[in-house]
Amino acid sequence: MTIDPRAEKYYSMSTYNYVANNPILNIDPNGDTLRAVNETSGQRTLDLINNTGNINNSGLFSLSGDGKTFNSIPLKAFYKSLKGLSKDEKALAIGYMRLINSEKTNVVEAVNRDETLSEYGQSMTGLSTGAEIDSELGGGVTTLAAYEPGMVNSIPANTEGGHYAVLVMDSKASVQYSNNISRSSLPGELLAHEIIGHGLGANAYDGSGHAVQATNIYLRIKGSNYHRPDHGISVMTPGINTRAIPHYLRTLDLKRRKR
Repeated sequence: MTIDPRAEKYYSMSTYNYVANNPILNIDPNGDTLRAVNETSGQRTLDLINNTGNINNSGLFSLSGDGKTFNSIPLKAFYKSLKGLSKDEKALAIGYMRLINSEKTNVVEAVNRDETLSEYGQSMTGLSTGAEIDSELGGGVTTLAAYEPGMVNSIPANTEGGHYAVLVMDSKASVQYSNNISRSSLPGELLAHEIIGHGLGANAYDGSGHAVQATNIYLRIKGSNYHRPDHGISVMTPGINTRAIPHYLRTLDLKRRKR
């Protein structure tokens, strides 16, 4: 009843058809490509998105019936939802939309320090608990996703090229900000940093720089009077403006792509 959000990829087909008009041979159980490892992580991720300014004022970010899979977002409705948002809110909304409507499957896991990672998460990181992620990886990490049959109800095989991100909801890892502020990252900040910055940003050119930019976008939305000046690692691209909005999160680029 609505246009397929990926209709622009299939010019030879109607924008309204289902599974290429062949439901006998084809299925489309999820219709999207951002999913959590379980229902707990799915709800936590959705809650973090909902609590990031007004980026979900139209309710377009939502979970399917399985509680783990994010529903695809129709582009026409998405464009309308950007009206009235700040430049920073638009940027993160575009980032989450692109992850959800991506051609590849991106996987997210949100845990507390005292919780055990999913089997899939353990296979991706080599670590077992949220506390280990926090102490060894600074509150979160992003890596290329992989298909593991039998794990988390079989993460879809098209994870190749997608990313897996894990974040610690109650992180205690210390991060240095401007104004001599040192504190642990907020969970919504970590989500933007990892999956939008390192994940989506890695497909651009500099995942580390984009991760800091995504962090600072989130901080501005929250009204913070400080920012994160660097990533704290040597691979950062020299001279990058850590308070800029990455090109792949700009509305102008998205509109140009549509034409």
